[in-house]
Amino acid sequence: MKPSYIGPFLQILVLILVFSAPTVLNAQDSARGNLTVDGTTASISNIYFDQYKDEFTIILTDSPVAPKNIPFGITELSEQGKVRALKFTVSRETKELMGNRGKAIFFHPVWDRNIYIGKPEIKIIRFDENSLVGSIKTTSAEESEGHKFSYDISFNLSLKKEAPKLTFKGKSGPQVDSYKAYCQSIQDENVDEFKKYVPTENLQYMPKNNEDIILGLEFVRDTMMTVIEVVDIQTNSNSSVLTMKGSRGIDSADGTVNMVLEDETWKVSEESWEVK
Repeated sequence: MKPSYIGPFLQILVLILVFSAPTVLNAQDSARGNLTVDGTTASISNIYFDQYKDEFTIILTDSPVAPKNIPFGITELSEQGKVRALKFTVSRETKELMGNRGKAIFFHPVWDRNIYIGKPEIKIIRFDENSLVGSIKTTSAEESEGHKFSYDISFNLSLKKEAPKLTFKGKSGPQVDSYKAYCQSIQDENVDEFKKYVPTENLQYMPKNNEDIILGLEFVRDTMMTVIEVVDIQTNSNSSVLTMKGSRGIDSADGTVNMVLEDETWKVSEESWEVK
C-alpha cells in the first residue's frame, strides 16, 4: 500500500500534540565529517531534525533523504543499503544527549537493525532559539557485534523555519481561490484567516487555545505540497471536489479536497493526499 496522509484540517485535530514534522532546512544548514565501519568510510553531508518542545532529534546521513522518510523511513533505507546515518537527541536546556544512556542510534547495512552503540562525545558551541552548532564523535575506535566503527561529524543547523513559496496552476474558479487563501493562511500561521475557510461543523472540534492551533498549522505547513496543480473541479450545488497533483521537493502526491459552500464562501471540509 502506498503511504498516504490526511490533509491540513484533520492533521491539526489528530496531530496537534504529537511530534512536529521534519523541518524545512535552510541553505546554510550543513553537516561535515566521516562515519567509518570496518574500514569503509561514508562522508556525512546531510542533516535533518525533529523537534518536541526543547528536545531536538538530529539525523545525519551520507545521502539525501526525502522528507517523508524522516525519521521513520531511515531504518528501511539502511537495510536496503541506500543510506548510512547517525541519530541522536539533545536537550536545549542541558546541552546533553538524551535517550538510551546518552548513546547515539546507528543506521548501517552491516547491522540487521538500528542499534544504540558508541560512547559519543558531544560538543555544543551554540544552542539557542536560532541555531544549533556543534560536533559529535567517538573518542576511540569501537566495536559492536564484530564490526568496528567510529565517527567524527560537525553540524550547523538553523532552527528558524522558512515557509516555502506556494505555487498554483491548472484550473481556476472560486473554489480554487478559497483553497489558495486557506493554504496561505496556514503558511502565515494566521488563525483568524484560517478559520474563515473551515466549515462551522468542523470548527467545534478545533482547540480553543490559539497556540495549540498554531502548533498544528506549523505541522501542516512543514508537510503540505508546495506546487499544486488543480486538474479537475466537480461541483454539485453546495459541494465541490478538487482533484490535484502536488509536489514538495523530491516528493509528489495525488490529492483530493472536499469543499462546501457556506455563507457564500467555499470552505475546506476534508483533504487527503497519497504520496507516490
